[in-house]
Amino acid sequence: MVLCRQCLFEIIYTLLDSDPTDIFSQQIKQTITDMYQRNQISKKAVSFLSPTDCKAARFYLLPKIHKPGNPGRPIISGNGSPTEKISLFVDHFIKPLVPQINSYIHDTPDFLRKLEDIKNQIPSTAIIGTFDVTSLYTNIPHAEGIAATCAALSKKVHPCPPISDIKALMQQVLTKNNFTFMDKHYLQRHGTAMGTRMAPSYACLFMSSLEERMLSTAPCRPLIWWRYIDDIFFIWTSDEDSLLTFINHINSFHSTIKFTSDYSHQQVNFLDVTVRKEHGSLSTDLYTKPTDTHQYLHSSSCHPRHCKSGIAYSQALRLRRICSNNSSFIRHTDALEKHLIARGHSARRVREAIQRVRSLSRSSTLAVKDKKGRDCDNKLPLVVTFHPNLPPLQKITSNNHNILLTSDRLQRAVPEKPIIAYRRPRNLRDLLVRAAVPPLTSNPTPIQHGTFKCDRTSRCIVCSHHIVESNSITSHSMQLTHKTKGHITCTTTNVIYLISCRVCGIQYVGETKTTLKKRFYGHRSTVNTMKTETPVGETF
Repeated sequence: MVLCRQCLFEIIYTLLDSDPTDIFSQQIKQTITDMYQRNQISKKAVSFLSPTDCKAARFYLLPKIHKPGNPGRPIISGNGSPTEKISLFVDHFIKPLVPQINSYIHDTPDFLRKLEDIKNQIPSTAIIGTFDVTSLYTNIPHAEGIAATCAALSKKVHPCPPISDIKALMQQVLTKNNFTFMDKHYLQRHGTAMGTRMAPSYACLFMSSLEERMLSTAPCRPLIWWRYIDDIFFIWTSDEDSLLTFINHINSFHSTIKFTSDYSHQQVNFLDVTVRKEHGSLSTDLYTKPTDTHQYLHSSSCHPRHCKSGIAYSQALRLRRICSNNSSFIRHTDALEKHLIARGHSARRVREAIQRVRSLSRSSTLAVKDKKGRDCDNKLPLVVTFHPNLPPLQKITSNNHNILLTSDRLQRAVPEKPIIAYRRPRNLRDLLVRAAVPPLTSNPTPIQHGTFKCDRTSRCIVCSHHIVESNSITSHSMQLTHKTKGHITCTTTNVIYLISCRVCGIQYVGETKTTLKKRFYGHRSTVNTMKTETPVGETF
């Protein structure tokens, strides 16, 4: 099994000799520049899309603890990578095409609404089941995925920018998806990275094209075929032998796309729903994975009060939608109450929230709500990192909005009272978990703290002329010495650095998120062009 996984890894990913991030960044910039010169995108779009100060993506695995053997789901974290922005740009144009797919399921409520429409039209002999596409993202051939997406785009009226440009950007996203893993550089040469923004939409459009051809050539077709990305729900009205023939057909139709199946005359699990066939009708109940430990947000968590107070109501509302049988709904809400009280939530408030939901009819919770024309849609959000000691910002901004109206400029920017939106502060996971996995060593070498020249000193301008190897830095003005923590070279990121003038001894302290080398080149340009409006230009 380990050998098979190793072979599969080598088929999908190629080991590289060096980091191609800078080369890929330049090639993507050239593609974007070409689009701008042909007046296909604005200058503002060029500024947004052009990769700057990029780093290679990071590869890691999310273990599927609910499956035998705990297989890993490969994720490539592309934050800050060269293709991050263009993937977002492509997704902006292809994502609206996904809901137009015939088999499309948006989420659990959408699935439940579809079931309600056909629940009394099911023959008593019907088979209900699910298919799961095996490793969909990494098994999509580039040519077929791009062709399917372009075909879907061609049905759109007056696409802008042209399909050829979107195709070129897609090719960049799919072929320039390099990443690091255990200090080695790789390139994914097959499929799309699970982690890039356009991946779900791209995969859905590919599957739409594939399933259309696959179903049209099948000797017998299912009555229902609904799909949520790579999970498929079906209803089969013929006998089991014909179903097995169909399963063999779909598994032999494509060279890399394969399906696993689960079917029954009684019940199957799909998404978070158990679907049962009873007396020629379909009923639904809650499905939870065996590994679910009901770890709801604790009442003492550092979250806004409305987030915690809304948990009981939102979870009970979810149960009201899913459970078609009222006795099952009551049983699950009783369990929910116990779980939330165990997590420190007020018993009285939990019971009140659940009682509010119990008074609702199931049909009202499944109704599609019109989200157009909401008051908050046109309001400017004021995004603030949450802290429990923050004052009541919504009340303060509402009461003092008239102050903003005294300025013509601010009146145009904030014509209505803004809404306060809280971003999550850094938590322990952010501080302790890293996507980049260090290499495994049986005898790890102790870290040599200090500033050092890189192994390319003879060719590196920064190291050969400007880096001073030392394990400390000294302030001339305050006569203080600070020990250097970590092993710092010109390629190190997130560094606080000291620049000293060899002539007069004046010093400048700065910080950079990019590599020390890139920041130095920027400073050298500033000094050479005498940009005195910057701190470095003014100092030197």
